[in-house]
Amino acid sequence: MLSLNINNPIVENFYKQECHSDKNRFIANLIDYIENYNIKQSLKKGLEEVKLQNSGELEKKELKYILDEL
Repeated sequence: MLSLNINNPIVENFYKQECHSDKNRFIANLIDYIENYNIKQSLKKGLEEVKLQNSGELEKKELKYILDEL
C-alpha cells in the first residue's frame, strides 16, 4: 500500500488537477519526469563535451563512443 503526504502546494495542485488525485498516474508522471530529466542531462553533458573538444580542451572521441555514453 502506498500513501502520499504532500506538503508542497505546487505538487499538491499538480496531483489534484493533472493527476486527478490518482496515485498511479502521479507516480507515472514522476517517472516520466525523471527519465526526461536524465535524457536532458545526458544531452547537455554531450554538448558541453563537444564544445570542449572543438576548443581543444578535451581529447576528441569517436562519435560511436560518445553515442554509447548517452
